[in-house]
This record gives sequence, structure tokens and C-alpha cells, in this order.
Amino acid sequence: LAGAVDYYKAVQFFFYTQWNALKAYANGKGVRLVGDIPIYVSPDSSDLWTHPELFQTDGQMHLTQVAGCPPDAFAADGQLWGNPLYDWPVHKATGFAWWKQRMKHATSIYDVVRIDHFRGIESYWSIPAVNKTARKGHWVKGPGMKLVGAIQKAYPDIAFIAEDLGFLTPEVLQLVEDSGWPGMKVLEFAFDPREPSNYLPHKYGENCICYTGTHDNETLRQWCAGISPESDAYARDYLGISKADDLAKAIIEAGAGSKAKLFVAQMQDYLGLGGEARMNEPGTLKPENWRWRMLPGQASEELAQEIDTESHEKAENFSFSKCQIPIGAELEYYADPSLKCTVVGDRKVEYQGKEMSLTALAKLLSGKKYSVAGPRFFKYKGEWLNDIRARMGF
Repeated sequence: LAGAVDYYKAVQFFFYTQWNALKAYANGKGVRLVGDIPIYVSPDSSDLWTHPELFQTDGQMHLTQVAGCPPDAFAADGQLWGNPLYDWPVHKATGFAWWKQRMKHATSIYDVVRIDHFRGIESYWSIPAVNKTARKGHWVKGPGMKLVGAIQKAYPDIAFIAEDLGFLTPEVLQLVEDSGWPGMKVLEFAFDPREPSNYLPHKYGENCICYTGTHDNETLRQWCAGISPESDAYARDYLGISKADDLAKAIIEAGAGSKAKLFVAQMQDYLGLGGEARMNEPGTLKPENWRWRMLPGQASEELAQEIDTESHEKAENFSFSKCQIPIGAELEYYADPSLKCTVVGDRKVEYQGKEMSLTALAKLLSGKKYSVAGPRFFKYKGEWLNDIRARMGF
């Protein structure tokens, strides 16, 4: 295996060299990268190979139980993922050392870490490895706050997102609340005329991330074209738009204007692209999965101004007094802590003798042509202003 191992070492060396350069460039422009970490590892992963004792095996590298999802309205036999399940008592006995190592790596390459299938930390669907479907599995309690607390203690300054989609029980919702991590709200799940949805924007608190759709969903334009007439009418009535108005655009505006601490729209949605630009269709091996790329010339000055207006309006709502940041407080520009400004009003700072809004200063220091979301460019006592705003609940 020496040759194969050396090959992958070289590939990883080149990848991380390029990734670190990309991350440094993005961070220098005020952009933080959100990385997804799957809850489970692959059956042929180095994790299982090197640490079989951490997984549910027979001691000979053979899996005894595997991961999946129970039957539901979309899959009569459930979903048989086949991933190794963790031997949680062993992890607990080690103080979750393997998980801490895993998070150490994730936090070294991402600014924010999204934990996939967060509900599996509360309880997970366990399926005998010999089964051909997920139908005859059963629920097993996970580590819950013991794991979450260990991660938080090891990495207190890292921002995490809990991917809390799927079958949510009161226990799962309680775990998300106890963790303090923001959950996810997906707008494509919101407009079901049969019953009120918790994904409708007016039901959001501040501690969540609002998405038009995830990488596994249809593009917003594709989704709008495929929904039922009843769902279309329900969405338009909720959003206050007519049949002639652009539904996809109205949904983006609703997400951007929600209370969520962060709004995320795929570039495909801003570009108004359909199914040809879908990022991924779960459970398929389609050659177009993960292949979409934005090409030169697809973005425009008009689109940049439109996105800028949305982020600018939300940024200008930042209040120093609500965040309990006093007049006279010093703020640090994240890319160069030696560049400081002083709070001189509820929405004003002073920099080099000139008073301006936080957004205007962020635009000046970053060299951006358009106004930017100022609170994400500055820190107070080492904490991002956006994070302070979310913590203070507005």
C-alpha cells in the first residue's frame, strides 16, 4: 500500500496548500467559510481502519450495526446509509478524544462548522448490518449534551451550526436549545398549505440560520416551478405578492429580512437558475451532481447591487447600545487588529478623526466597491459583533 498511501499524501498536500491560500484570501475580504462535517464516517474510511474499537463492530472490522433513517412518507423502506455507528460508551470513556481531534481539524480549515445530522447526537436509527433495508431498525439514545459540552469546552471560540433537519422530536429540539448553537430554517420547506410550518419566517427566533435551500435541495427557481397550485397560492398569499410577481425573488427577500442571524442563498438562486444548476440530488450517482460552477460573466453589476442592498439594510440595524457596547469602546478590524475605531454613537464610529457608520468603515478598509455588512468585519474584546448581536437576541 506504500505507493497508494504516498499518492494520497501528495494529493492532500497540494489540496491543503491551495485551500489554505483560498481561505486566507476569503478571510482577507471579510468572508468566513462555513464547512460541513458529516456525523458519520465511511465504511472504508481510515477512521474505522485505524480505530475499530470506536465503532460497533465484532472486533474483526465487521460492522454489527449501521446508520440510516426509518421509513417515512418519502421512503417506505427507510434509508439504509450503511455507515459505521459509534460505540458511544467507548467515546465517553476517552473523554470524546477522537471527536475533539476531528473538530480540531475541522476548525483549522473552516471558520464556522456545521454538524450534519445533528439529531443523531440525541438519538440515532440503528440497523442490523445484515439487513437489506432500514425498515427493521430501532432508535438508540446518543451522547447528547455530553458530546456537545466536550466540544464546546475544547473549542469555546468556534462558531457551530446544528443541522437539525429531519424527524425532530421534543428531545432533539431541546438538545439544539441546550447547545446554544443555531439551527437551520429552510424556506423550501415552509409553504405547505396543509399545515402551518415552523419554517415560515415570522416564526423564527434570532438564533438560527435561514436558507433558501441546501445543497441537497432543488434550486429555488426549480422548486417554484414544481410546486402544486395550492402551495403556490399559499406562498404568494403569505408573501403578499400577486400571480404576476416573481415568487423566487420574493422568497429570497423574505429570508434576507427575517430575524435569523444569518441568511444563506445559493448563487444559483440569486442567478435565477433552474434544475440544470442543481448542486446535488441525494441518493443518486448522477454525473451532474456537485459539478455546477458559476462561469465568468454570469454575475452582474445589477445583481451585486441587489445583494448589497439586502445585506446593507440588515447591517444598518446594528445597535451598539443593544449589544451593551459603550460609547468610547474600541473595535478591532479583524484583518488587522492594529486598525481600530471608536464607538461615538449608537450607530456611529470614529476612524482617523472622521465619523461614519460601521458599514461605511468596513467598505473603506476592505476596499470593496459596494457597501458591506459592517458587523462581520469587526470585533469587540475578541468577539465578532455579529455573534454579540445574536447572543443579545436581536
